[in-house]
Amino acid sequence: MVELFKTNNPVELSWAKTVLEDAGIPAFIFDLNINFIEGNIGIFPRRVMVNDEDYNRAESFVQLKRQELESDHIPVKDWIVED
Repeated sequence: MVELFKTNNPVELSWAKTVLEDAGIPAFIFDLNINFIEGNIGIFPRRVMVNDEDYNRAESFVQLKRQELESDHIPVKDWIVED
């Protein structure tokens, strides 16, 4: 088991696990329950882990999906509806 990346962002954790598993790459979130120790203030990042043999494929896939998200980005100003 090897760390793919770590983050304090729960949305990014969920997104990564979902896109990896949709691609057939088993993914695991480590340190999820550390919030009981830290008081849920986000000091300790959670880790996205994959099997050693899946690491290169997982890393490439996550980078590709991040690029797709960035290219589809809609500026926040376009979300604002004025009355």
